[in-house]
Amino acid sequence: MTTANELQTFLENHFSMLDTSLGTIHFIFSIHEKETNQDVNDWIEVFYDTPVFFDIKYNDKISSSVKEQVKQQLQDHMERLVKAVMDTMPDTKLSGAYTDPWSRYPPLRTDYDTLRYYHWSNYAYRKRQS
Repeated sequence: MTTANELQTFLENHFSMLDTSLGTIHFIFSIHEKETNQDVNDWIEVFYDTPVFFDIKYNDKISSSVKEQVKQQLQDHMERLVKAVMDTMPDTKLSGAYTDPWSRYPPLRTDYDTLRYYHWSNYAYRKRQS
């Protein structure tokens, strides 16, 4: 694979669904390619269709053992995804995470925020000096 479209198709074909102890989760992928030759990586956002991370943290009706099982299932899914991507695109600097975006005031689409879970990268992250 050499393009973002090929990567997206690959992810959709192999990693778009996960059966967990809380039910099936469907994933949507968004690939952000670097726009310059700077020391920047391509980014893989993995969006999900259920409030799984919110439920793991706040839902009192789910037992702690089920929450731990689901966390492990999500982590295993992401690890399989990362290994497959790195095997098929070994020379591309990549990072990614499960991503949960929202707007605090949705009708206005303002105050945009994002949570990321199980963030990864296949290179050493360097903090830029300001």
